[in-house]
Amino acid sequence: MDDLIDKELYNKDYKKYKSQIEILESEQIAEPEEKDFSKIEKLITLDFKIYDRLSRDNKRKFWLSIIDKIYINDGKIQEIIFL
Repeated sequence: MDDLIDKELYNKDYKKYKSQIEILESEQIAEPEEKDFSKIEKLITLDFKIYDRLSRDNKRKFWLSIIDKIYINDGKIQEIIFL
């Protein structure tokens, strides 16, 4: 390893990356922001009979207009992030 990187550079990089990891970990622990579910609640109360009449493309557009991300782990949905 001494041939590839000297100890001084290693220590410098180690401290830098360790600091970055600590910052990222602290951001994950931070309080989640309050989500505004009013649009989704309004959507849920709508009559879904019209949904069945939508084309496949319009159904896709419908879901893209309310869902931002879907996280999947081991083939199971872990989290859905709404717009």
